[in-house]
Amino acid sequence: MAVLLQDPDSDRLYLRFHRDWESLLVEEDEDDLDVFRALAEDLERKTAEMGGERLFEYLESTSSATLQITDGEPVITEDFQRAVDRFYRQHVESSVLKFRTHLPRYSLQVAAGPFLENREVGEI
Repeated sequence: MAVLLQDPDSDRLYLRFHRDWESLLVEEDEDDLDVFRALAEDLERKTAEMGGERLFEYLESTSSATLQITDGEPVITEDFQRAVDRFYRQHVESSVLKFRTHLPRYSLQVAAGPFLENREVGEI
């Protein structure tokens, strides 16, 4: 899953890909993971070569059985990177990857207290 946002003035394409490819697989298969990663790299490379408009035309004409592309929606924004991040959060379900995307939060109260209070350290 990915979100692609085109700046029509510069024809630049902003891309945000799913960060947890493993969660999309039924069984963890390294070959499938390689395909997802290669797809992300290929889209970024083609964006640099073709520009946003031509890449969308290319995807719509050649990948109908491979990729599902929704209809484009016009948006008004001044910061395209923030907008693509916002659309990603709205449309792509993400999973919590402990110590990769989310870190546990601990209280400093235990570390700041006197020794031998025997308080248990735990996540908040």
